[in-house]
Amino acid sequence: MQTPLQITFRDMEPSAAVEANIHEKAGKREQFYDQIMSCRVMVELPHGHHHQGKLYQVRIDLGVPDGELVVSHEHHHKDQAHEDVYVAIRDAFDAMKRQLEDYARERRGKVKQHEAPAGGHVTSLHPEEGYGKIETPDGRMIYFHRNSVLKNAFDKLEIASEGRFAEEAGCMRGSHQMPLMPVGLNSGISYFDGPPVVSCAAFAMHEGKMTEAVDAFAHPFWDTVRDTVSNKAIGMRRQGFFGAAMLPMSELEYTGIMENLQTLDKRFSVRD
Repeated sequence: MQTPLQITFRDMEPSAAVEANIHEKAGKREQFYDQIMSCRVMVELPHGHHHQGKLYQVRIDLGVPDGELVVSHEHHHKDQAHEDVYVAIRDAFDAMKRQLEDYARERRGKVKQHEAPAGGHVTSLHPEEGYGKIETPDGRMIYFHRNSVLKNAFDKLEIASEGRFAEEAGCMRGSHQMPLMPVGLNSGISYFDGPPVVSCAAFAMHEGKMTEAVDAFAHPFWDTVRDTVSNKAIGMRRQGFFGAAMLPMSELEYTGIMENLQTLDKRFSVRD
């Protein structure tokens, strides 16, 4: 969040416990969508209502790219007014979660519509290891796994085959941000679902000519680094579906998990 969370109490005494509850729920929204720019929450206890007992109202203004999402008593009166302030806060943030899910889904759709699929040609295939590489028009080398090829067509690919691809954030099939594994030139993958690999060819200029490439990661020193990366990657993988290394929920592409969660969300409700 680019600006700190702002909490306002109107026609009622401030409460540290209520503030802590709001901070907790706002933090969960930011874990779901990491591009939230600002969040303002107002808890109100209006005077002059005709209901028996006090009804708390909660308004949330969430700043996001291209606009603002709002949950208020005026637009969602059935959800955001309650005699229990914590229930009113919960219902308001639940309503904001639904808005944020719709916004993130719509934004992903717009991005994909404006981004034409990238193209390239296959430069190497390693059937036994189950991976290959594609070179893009700008000279980048893109690694792809057998399971990433549509319609199980990996075995039909040939060197120089033309194709299109979509790059996804994260590794582990699109679920984690992992450390890079420095490897020697022309090395294979680290291991299945392991950290992404990076190699480096170093050159020098001598009398206006480039020298032959030197494998920058071939020195034994990098063995220590590789051991460190392996241990860190294994630790991150053991976190499972949760942990600091997870991608934001708005970017998660892990085997359709977001679609499954959205389907399950409709079947459950929170009970105090």
